[in-house]
Amino acid sequence: MQPISDSAYYLRLALTCLNAGGAYPLPVQIEIEPFIVNPGYINVLAGAIGLGGADTAGLWLNLLFNCALLWILYRLVDRMAGRRTALVFVILFCLLPSNSYIVMGYMSDLPCLAVACGALLLATYPGGRPMALAGLLLVVANYIRPVAMIFALTLAVCVLLSHAKPERWIALILMMVTATAALWLVNGAISGTRFCFANTGGVNALQGANDTADGGYNGLILMEGHEGYISDSTGFNAFQRDSVWKERALDWALANPGRFARLAPRKLYMQLFCDSYHLNLFRETAEIMKSPDGTLSARAKKQIVLESIPYYLLLLLAGAGAVIALRSRRRRKLALVLLTPIVLNLLLAIATVGGPRYHYPAMPAFIFLASLAIVWICHRVKAYRKYRVRTL
Repeated sequence: MQPISDSAYYLRLALTCLNAGGAYPLPVQIEIEPFIVNPGYINVLAGAIGLGGADTAGLWLNLLFNCALLWILYRLVDRMAGRRTALVFVILFCLLPSNSYIVMGYMSDLPCLAVACGALLLATYPGGRPMALAGLLLVVANYIRPVAMIFALTLAVCVLLSHAKPERWIALILMMVTATAALWLVNGAISGTRFCFANTGGVNALQGANDTADGGYNGLILMEGHEGYISDSTGFNAFQRDSVWKERALDWALANPGRFARLAPRKLYMQLFCDSYHLNLFRETAEIMKSPDGTLSARAKKQIVLESIPYYLLLLLAGAGAVIALRSRRRRKLALVLLTPIVLNLLLAIATVGGPRYHYPAMPAFIFLASLAIVWICHRVKAYRKYRVRTL
């Protein structure tokens, strides 16, 4: 099948670098591409294809990342809430179709999440060395996809609530600063321009702050006649374009604070309304799902709802789990840690743009909370049955 959208774009960038014998971004890509996307993932994808000899090597890599992610999350939940909750977590994770379909595209979401969760797992071990390694993985995750700061702040909340020793903080911060500085130097050697991470913040901010914004992603925003258009005659490179888009987004938000605020509910709806974003990864499936006028067909809407039923049930259980954990003195700190990535993910959507794919970094926290709810319900049912036996 033929990849489309971001999946096709990432694959094209990786193949370009592979054919040129260089790492992403090449100097020419900084000059001609609208922005620099997820350098860590593009380089990993190019390396996988180079070693595997075919584009599909990137998909096999996804499978390895998905297996690693599930193992990491199992160990993390086991250490934080016990074996029973961890086993329920694995079952819920596997019941969500999106966690299987995510291996199908050339996307950065999965590798970023796997590496970031690895950092959280390391942080649960005592001592400064695991915390330093956690800091390194957080920087790597952000190099893969620039949303790993959600997990950095989550880790910070966890460390604060656990009253960690100062040396753990020092190890974390020192490693993150060192790794970021190293990236700055390495990227400068690769491309001739010193930078650290992707620079898609400007275009994402503009997506959610313009006269035609509806809370979702607009693929035409950079075209002539639209809010993000910048003429090639300006000679701007990717970093200069990013600065222009950030300025336009900020100016619009400051000039239209009421309209910007009213977009928030719509952005949250676009962020959470379904868990079926894989339909847009390949041209063949995308075309089947569209009606002649270009909108979603009735079949597509039905499939999205059906595939999202486990996700809707999960959100209800997660809400119950959050209430249960917050009311429990023993689980209250855990609830605050789990709510951190969810709240940060939703705030990021409000600040930029909402989309079903963008809630993926918060899904482990949702599943964790749902697992807590199920374990609590099972415990209550078991206690009730014992009570009934004693009273008969």
